[in-house]
Amino acid sequence: MSGEDGTRTTSGERVRPLLVLPGDRLPDSGGKLPGLSTYGDNGILFSEVVGRPRDLDNRVSVLPGRGIYSPSRGEVVLGRITDVGPAVWSVHIFCPNPATMHIRDTPWSIELGRACDFLVPGDLIYGRLISVDDLGRGVIGLKGRGFGRLSGGHLLKVDPMLIPRLVGKDGATISLLKELTGLRVLLGQNGLVWVNGDLDRTMDLVNVISGIEGMGLYDEIQERITSLLTDGRDADVRG
Repeated sequence: MSGEDGTRTTSGERVRPLLVLPGDRLPDSGGKLPGLSTYGDNGILFSEVVGRPRDLDNRVSVLPGRGIYSPSRGEVVLGRITDVGPAVWSVHIFCPNPATMHIRDTPWSIELGRACDFLVPGDLIYGRLISVDDLGRGVIGLKGRGFGRLSGGHLLKVDPMLIPRLVGKDGATISLLKELTGLRVLLGQNGLVWVNGDLDRTMDLVNVISGIEGMGLYDEIQERITSLLTDGRDADVRG
Protein backbone atom coordinates (compact mmCIF):
# COMPACT_ATOMS: atom_id res chain seq x y z
CA MET A 1 0.00 0.00 0.00
CA SER A 2 1.07 3.62 -0.39
CA GLY A 3 1.10 6.39 2.18
CA GLU A 4 -0.29 9.86 1.71
CA ASP A 5 3.11 11.09 0.50
CA GLY A 6 3.26 8.44 -2.23
CA THR A 7 5.88 6.25 -0.52
CA ARG A 8 5.29 2.52 -0.35
CA THR A 9 4.78 0.76 2.97
CA THR A 10 5.60 -2.94 3.20
CA SER A 11 5.62 -4.97 6.43
CA GLY A 12 5.77 -1.86 8.57
CA GLU A 13 8.56 -0.22 6.51
CA ARG A 14 8.22 3.20 4.91
CA VAL A 15 10.89 4.74 2.69
CA ARG A 16 10.90 8.54 2.78
CA PRO A 17 11.70 10.25 -0.55
CA LEU A 18 13.76 13.16 0.80
CA LEU A 19 17.56 13.34 0.91
CA VAL A 20 19.11 14.41 4.21
CA LEU A 21 22.58 15.71 5.09
CA PRO A 22 24.71 15.09 8.21
CA GLY A 23 23.18 17.01 11.10
CA ASP A 24 19.75 17.36 9.48
CA ARG A 25 16.80 16.82 11.79
CA LEU A 26 14.65 13.93 10.60
CA PRO A 27 11.03 15.06 10.25
CA ASP A 28 8.08 13.11 11.61
CA SER A 29 10.23 10.89 13.83
CA GLY A 30 7.17 10.41 16.01
CA GLY A 31 9.06 9.44 19.15
CA LYS A 32 10.86 6.57 17.39
CA LEU A 33 14.30 5.28 18.37
CA PRO A 34 17.52 6.00 16.43
CA GLY A 35 18.60 3.29 14.00
CA LEU A 36 21.44 3.00 11.49
CA SER A 37 23.36 6.28 10.92
CA THR A 38 21.04 8.35 13.15
CA TYR A 39 21.33 9.82 16.65
CA GLY A 40 19.24 11.77 19.15
CA ASP A 41 16.78 11.26 21.98
CA ASN A 42 13.39 12.36 23.26
CA GLY A 43 11.92 11.62 19.84
CA ILE A 44 14.18 14.15 18.05
CA LEU A 45 16.52 12.41 15.64
CA PHE A 46 19.31 13.62 13.36
CA SER A 47 21.21 12.07 10.45
CA GLU A 48 24.90 11.15 10.64
CA VAL A 49 25.35 10.71 6.88
CA VAL A 50 24.07 11.83 3.48
CA GLY A 51 21.24 9.55 2.47
CA ARG A 52 17.55 8.74 2.61
CA PRO A 53 15.64 8.09 5.87
CA ARG A 54 13.88 4.77 6.33
CA ASP A 55 11.28 3.84 8.95
CA LEU A 56 11.21 0.26 10.18
CA ASP A 57 9.24 -0.87 13.22
CA ASN A 58 10.08 1.60 15.99
CA ARG A 59 13.37 2.90 14.57
CA VAL A 60 14.45 5.44 11.95
CA SER A 61 17.61 4.78 9.91
CA VAL A 62 19.36 6.66 7.11
CA LEU A 63 20.63 4.69 4.14
CA PRO A 64 23.75 6.26 2.59
CA GLY A 65 23.05 7.27 -1.00
CA ARG A 66 24.83 5.52 -3.86
CA GLY A 67 27.45 7.72 -5.42
CA ILE A 68 27.39 10.18 -2.52
CA TYR A 69 30.64 10.59 -0.61
CA SER A 70 30.52 10.82 3.18
CA PRO A 71 33.94 12.00 4.47
CA SER A 72 35.88 10.22 7.22
CA ARG A 73 39.09 11.13 9.04
CA GLY A 74 42.23 9.74 7.43
CA GLU A 75 40.81 9.38 3.92
CA VAL A 76 42.74 10.67 0.92
CA VAL A 77 40.79 13.10 -1.26
CA LEU A 78 41.06 15.29 -4.32
CA GLY A 79 39.56 18.75 -3.94
CA ARG A 80 39.27 22.10 -5.66
CA ILE A 81 39.96 25.43 -3.97
CA THR A 82 36.81 27.60 -3.99
CA ASP A 83 37.77 30.51 -1.73
CA VAL A 84 40.78 31.87 0.13
CA GLY A 85 41.08 33.87 3.34
CA PRO A 86 44.05 35.18 5.34
CA ALA A 87 44.85 31.73 6.76
CA VAL A 88 42.22 29.28 5.49
CA TRP A 89 41.10 27.96 2.11
CA SER A 90 37.64 26.62 1.35
CA VAL A 91 37.84 23.34 -0.55
CA HIS A 92 35.15 21.58 -2.57
CA ILE A 93 35.59 17.82 -2.17
CA PHE A 94 32.64 17.01 -4.44
CA CYS A 95 30.12 16.13 -1.76
CA PRO A 96 27.51 18.11 0.17
CA ASN A 97 29.89 18.53 3.12
CA PRO A 98 32.15 21.63 3.15
CA ALA A 99 35.87 21.30 3.78
CA THR A 100 38.65 23.72 4.72
CA MET A 101 42.43 23.77 4.89
CA HIS A 102 44.61 25.92 7.18
CA ILE A 103 48.01 27.29 6.22
CA ARG A 104 49.60 25.39 9.13
CA ASP A 105 48.51 22.08 7.57
CA THR A 106 50.55 22.58 4.39
CA PRO A 107 54.25 21.85 3.75
CA TRP A 108 54.87 25.54 3.01
CA SER A 109 55.89 28.35 5.34
CA ILE A 110 53.09 30.86 4.80
CA GLU A 111 52.69 34.19 6.52
CA LEU A 112 49.24 35.22 7.69
CA GLY A 113 47.43 36.94 4.84
CA ARG A 114 49.62 35.37 2.13
CA ALA A 115 47.62 32.19 1.52
CA CYS A 116 46.58 33.52 -1.89
CA ASP A 117 50.24 33.43 -2.99
CA PHE A 118 50.19 29.64 -2.79
CA LEU A 119 46.69 28.47 -3.74
CA VAL A 120 43.85 30.31 -5.46
CA PRO A 121 40.28 29.39 -6.42
CA GLY A 122 40.30 26.78 -9.17
CA ASP A 123 43.49 25.04 -8.01
CA LEU A 124 43.29 21.27 -7.54
CA ILE A 125 44.83 19.66 -4.46
CA TYR A 126 45.55 16.13 -3.28
CA GLY A 127 45.60 15.62 0.48
CA ARG A 128 44.29 13.81 3.52
CA LEU A 129 41.34 14.54 5.80
CA ILE A 130 43.01 15.15 9.16
CA SER A 131 39.71 15.69 10.96
CA VAL A 132 35.96 15.50 10.33
CA ASP A 133 33.43 16.97 12.76
CA ASP A 134 30.04 15.60 13.75
CA LEU A 135 28.39 17.43 10.84
CA GLY A 136 30.75 15.91 8.27
CA ARG A 137 32.82 19.07 7.76
CA GLY A 138 36.38 18.08 6.94
CA VAL A 139 39.78 19.66 7.46
CA ILE A 140 42.40 18.78 4.84
CA GLY A 141 46.16 18.56 5.27
CA LEU A 142 48.82 18.47 2.58
CA LYS A 143 51.70 17.25 4.72
CA GLY A 144 52.86 13.85 3.52
CA ARG A 145 54.56 12.24 0.55
CA GLY A 146 52.78 12.85 -2.74
CA PHE A 147 50.36 15.46 -1.40
CA GLY A 148 50.11 19.00 -2.70
CA ARG A 149 48.89 21.10 -5.60
CA LEU A 150 48.26 19.36 -8.93
CA SER A 151 48.94 20.93 -12.32
CA GLY A 152 47.44 19.90 -15.64
CA GLY A 153 45.87 16.51 -16.12
CA HIS A 154 42.23 15.47 -16.27
CA LEU A 155 39.76 14.93 -13.44
CA LEU A 156 37.30 12.04 -13.64
CA LYS A 157 34.27 11.58 -11.36
CA VAL A 158 33.27 8.03 -10.48
CA ASP A 159 31.14 6.36 -7.84
CA PRO A 160 33.15 6.44 -4.57
CA MET A 161 32.32 2.74 -4.16
CA LEU A 162 34.41 2.05 -7.27
CA ILE A 163 37.64 3.44 -5.79
CA PRO A 164 38.52 0.31 -3.72
CA ARG A 165 38.15 -1.79 -6.88
CA LEU A 166 40.50 0.53 -8.75
CA VAL A 167 43.02 0.22 -5.93
CA GLY A 168 42.77 -3.58 -5.83
CA LYS A 169 44.46 -6.01 -3.48
CA ASP A 170 47.54 -4.33 -2.00
CA GLY A 171 47.33 -1.72 -4.75
CA ALA A 172 47.66 -4.29 -7.55
CA THR A 173 44.92 -2.89 -9.80
CA ILE A 174 46.08 0.72 -9.78
CA SER A 175 49.67 -0.46 -10.33
CA LEU A 176 48.53 -2.45 -13.37
CA LEU A 177 46.66 0.56 -14.75
CA LYS A 178 49.73 2.76 -14.41
CA GLU A 179 52.00 0.14 -15.94
CA LEU A 180 49.83 -0.51 -19.00
CA THR A 181 48.98 3.15 -19.71
CA GLY A 182 52.15 4.95 -18.63
CA LEU A 183 49.93 7.55 -16.97
CA ARG A 184 50.26 9.23 -13.61
CA VAL A 185 47.07 8.34 -11.74
CA LEU A 186 45.87 9.53 -8.32
CA LEU A 187 42.75 8.18 -6.65
CA GLY A 188 40.61 10.14 -4.19
CA GLN A 189 38.35 8.22 -1.85
CA ASN A 190 35.74 10.89 -2.55
CA GLY A 191 35.21 9.36 -6.00
CA LEU A 192 37.69 11.38 -8.03
CA VAL A 193 40.45 10.15 -10.32
CA TRP A 194 43.20 12.49 -11.51
CA VAL A 195 45.04 11.39 -14.66
CA ASN A 196 48.04 13.06 -16.27
CA GLY A 197 49.76 11.95 -19.47
CA ASP A 198 49.05 10.99 -23.06
CA LEU A 199 45.51 11.95 -24.12
CA ASP A 200 44.86 8.74 -26.08
CA ARG A 201 45.90 6.59 -23.13
CA THR A 202 43.78 8.76 -20.86
CA MET A 203 40.75 7.95 -23.01
CA ASP A 204 41.72 4.27 -22.84
CA LEU A 205 41.69 4.53 -19.07
CA VAL A 206 38.26 6.18 -19.10
CA ASN A 207 36.93 3.28 -21.19
CA VAL A 208 38.47 0.76 -18.80
CA ILE A 209 36.90 2.41 -15.77
CA SER A 210 33.51 2.42 -17.50
CA GLY A 211 33.94 -1.24 -18.36
CA ILE A 212 34.74 -2.47 -14.85
CA GLU A 213 32.21 -0.35 -12.94
CA GLY A 214 29.68 -3.17 -12.86
CA MET A 215 32.21 -5.93 -12.17
CA GLY A 216 32.80 -7.28 -8.69
CA LEU A 217 35.32 -10.13 -8.85
CA TYR A 218 38.98 -9.17 -8.49
CA ASP A 219 40.24 -11.65 -11.11
CA GLU A 220 37.61 -10.51 -13.64
CA ILE A 221 38.66 -6.89 -13.18
CA GLN A 222 42.32 -7.74 -13.70
CA GLU A 223 41.53 -9.70 -16.86
CA ARG A 224 39.27 -6.94 -18.17
CA ILE A 225 41.92 -4.27 -17.66
CA THR A 226 44.65 -6.34 -19.30
CA SER A 227 42.40 -7.27 -22.23
CA LEU A 228 41.18 -3.75 -22.96
CA LEU A 229 44.54 -2.02 -22.65
CA THR A 230 46.58 -4.74 -24.38
CA ASP A 231 44.13 -4.98 -27.28
CA GLY A 232 44.33 -1.22 -27.72
CA ARG A 233 48.12 -1.31 -27.72
CA ASP A 234 48.20 -4.20 -30.23
CA ALA A 235 45.81 -2.33 -32.50
CA ASP A 236 48.16 0.69 -32.47
CA VAL A 237 51.06 -1.55 -33.49
CA ARG A 238 49.08 -3.21 -36.27
CA GLY A 239 47.92 0.18 -37.56
